[in-house]
Amino acid sequence: MNKIMKKDIVAGLGEIGLPILKLISKKENAIGYDLDKKLMNEKKFNKFQNIQTRFLHISIPVKKNFISNVLTLYKKI
Repeated sequence: MNKIMKKDIVAGLGEIGLPILKLISKKENAIGYDLDKKLMNEKKFNKFQNIQTRFLHISIPVKKNFISNVLTLYKKI
């Protein structure tokens, strides 16, 4: 039986998101996304771009525009 490949995305690679990404990556295909491109592995992100997303883990600051930021990210990913 073939298992359909899926990925998890951790959005926000700060002091919360980066450890979450490291833990998830031990068992699942996981990639990180951050507005600061220096924090993410863009090569890996692009490689997995066409693979279905299983979970989107949100690790961004809760601010006034949190909901609109999450919806924008959801549509993008």
